[in-house]
Amino acid sequence: AQPLRELLRRPGGPRGGVLSGRDEHGFSALAVAAYNGDAEAVELLLDAGARVAPGELTVFTGGQSGAPVGSVVELLVRRSSMLIMLGTGFQLPPYLQRAQKPLATSRRPSPGDPHVPDIPRTLELLARRGGAQPTEKSQEEGGDLARAAYFLDADSVEVLVRLQGSAQEASGEAADDSGHRLGPSRALSATMLGISQMKHRLNRALLQQPRMAGRMFRDYYGLDASPEEELTSPGFQAISFEDTIRTVQGKAERIVRSLLEGRADPRFPQSRQSRKTPLHNCAEHGLTSLAEILLEARADPAVHSRPLERTPLHTAVIHRSAGVIRALLAARADPAVRDGSGQSALELAQVLRWVAGQRLLGLPWRLLAPPHGLPDALAFPELLPPGWHARWQRGDMGPLWRGSGTDCEIYSVEAGELTPRRFLADFLSLRRPALVRGGAAHMPALDRWPNLRYLTRKAGSVKMDAVTIPYPEDFGDRDAKDARKVTLQEYVGSVMGRANSSSGTPLYVFSVVEREDKSFKKLLSVVEHDAAPHPPWLAEDAGSKLRIRFGNIQFGLGPAGSGAPQHYHTHAYASLFSGLKRWWFFPPPGSSLSREHALRFAQADAAARRAAGPAAPGREAEAREALPLVCDQRPGDVVYVPTDWGHLTLNTETSVSVSREFTWDGDETDSYFINSLQL
Repeated sequence: AQPLRELLRRPGGPRGGVLSGRDEHGFSALAVAAYNGDAEAVELLLDAGARVAPGELTVFTGGQSGAPVGSVVELLVRRSSMLIMLGTGFQLPPYLQRAQKPLATSRRPSPGDPHVPDIPRTLELLARRGGAQPTEKSQEEGGDLARAAYFLDADSVEVLVRLQGSAQEASGEAADDSGHRLGPSRALSATMLGISQMKHRLNRALLQQPRMAGRMFRDYYGLDASPEEELTSPGFQAISFEDTIRTVQGKAERIVRSLLEGRADPRFPQSRQSRKTPLHNCAEHGLTSLAEILLEARADPAVHSRPLERTPLHTAVIHRSAGVIRALLAARADPAVRDGSGQSALELAQVLRWVAGQRLLGLPWRLLAPPHGLPDALAFPELLPPGWHARWQRGDMGPLWRGSGTDCEIYSVEAGELTPRRFLADFLSLRRPALVRGGAAHMPALDRWPNLRYLTRKAGSVKMDAVTIPYPEDFGDRDAKDARKVTLQEYVGSVMGRANSSSGTPLYVFSVVEREDKSFKKLLSVVEHDAAPHPPWLAEDAGSKLRIRFGNIQFGLGPAGSGAPQHYHTHAYASLFSGLKRWWFFPPPGSSLSREHALRFAQADAAARRAAGPAAPGREAEAREALPLVCDQRPGDVVYVPTDWGHLTLNTETSVSVSREFTWDGDETDSYFINSLQL
């Protein structure tokens, strides 16, 4: 700011050009200061008579690729959102990049600290004194307030709510018949979706870069992130949805209260087609305190969303949001109301065998539907039992465990009994995991892939990552340095089955088979020929309204002792063609991203089950629900994993598998709304 002050005071200096000049990209000195979040420089320019000029600005997203930004207010809101994404996202025009200040985002903004961007103060100055205006478009398009709310930028939301209210009152613009305003109402939906997306951004960032991300989220952005000593301790291995909610809750409550004061409609539908309200979002993501605030503001707990005709209470049961159920029942939500399939909230809890939900909805102990069968416990006396280390070094890695395989705590169904309509009604729409016995029996890979020589003959030259856990860098795995790039032939011949990481765990080939990557061409051809076609119960069926879009293909090959730590993603089905795989499932909101190796988790889980001992009479189902659901998958079986369900896997024999992620139309209303924000 000091050089700018001297420039503006200089007799005969370029004062007029500094105040009014705009380059071919639409940038003025005021816009550059705004981009930097430099409130002091903005105030100096405004004092000297500068004003915001309307019109687009062009920012750059890398190289010379330009992207339009509609106004200075949009520039500031997008700039702030880029910081929460742990990156700049875009830059000033190349010739101005020397004017781009190095930003410090490890501490709170203050007037005496010019290197920390103070975007809310800058925004208020530009709007109050410079004539900048926030934008809001139609119900189906995004505006600045909705974008700021989506990224949980509470300071900017509060400024924009005040500005929009003042502008609407000055123009005489009326609210709707109920006294609500469109901009804050849309921003309320954006807030809920921002929280749901934060579990991906925040959780992954804290695992990858706990020190830097923790300082930014906690000290600059004002989230309730854990202390640095906790995030950097060896014991920090996982972060769950519930942790995310605790981290963002204070910010989210500020935003929701601010939007309601700005006349947001607590019953506002996310879209005309879905009729999904903020209460539905709270139920889906376990946002109890926000549900209570909305209910105090007279949100309607009886609205049915489309296409499944579910109230927030139905949704809370499906997503096991116990706190939201309590809030809805306290607000007199009717538990007897039925959804589009004819089921009440209690009946859904019984179908899902969710014991806590059945109890919340008033079912006596003697009538509870208990979880499914209880599998045998894996027995690991230590990470590497005596004698096993030498066998791993020789490559002689036999099975870790054998059991009857007759029991499974998730629902088990024979492939021949499953149709598209039943899959949609009983599993996909309920986000209910399932083991489909014989679900991959029609795929040629079941006969061909147990012979690894077949795979190496067909795709042995394909290079893949051999890792301790899938995506080790994403999870901040301390053994990521042990990963290596090998051909499939090299992996099978000299890597697989040996204790070849510093922690004593085997390396695992787990790769996304990219269609656009020519290096995967041979493997992709084998997968598409042998691990196909898709199961018939995933086929499009007009009567079931099942519309599936398939995404990532993931190929996995690993010995006994390899596996994936707990993680979550969109819907997927996983086919096993050889070996034996044990799964653990964690229903949301207890799902986590973790870097704890599956082998270590298996030990801890076995110890916990042994220590639990017999439950009190009548409380067996409740005691079992405190533990993750377990299921063993055999060759030819398919496991369906719903969106956001935490799961980890351990290969208990050398196993070969393929997983396919997918989406369906019933989940697409969120993505349509997010896309409309033009983030």
